[in-house]
Amino acid sequence: MISDVPAVDFGYGVRSTFLACGREYNVIKKEDNTTKEDFIKFIIKEIQEGRPCIALGIVGPPEACVVTVYRENGKKLLRFIVNRLYLII
Repeated sequence: MISDVPAVDFGYGVRSTFLACGREYNVIKKEDNTTKEDFIKFIIKEIQEGRPCIALGIVGPPEACVVTVYRENGKKLLRFIVNRLYLII
């Protein structure tokens, strides 16, 4: 899970949802020292290990999307938002 929204607490709801599904998850949050490259490395690693990323606010408002594909070493990400498909450039 990726959050570009500072100080987001994913709390009980996210933890209990993943636990109920028998899944683990990783989180990267935007901190003062977090760079765009940190997010890209995280996305690439998760996708290479077969896990899509749920991202919040990677472009525009903190709207949730699922990142499933990257191109050009993470410079382009494919994200899905409520039955819409976007290519982030």
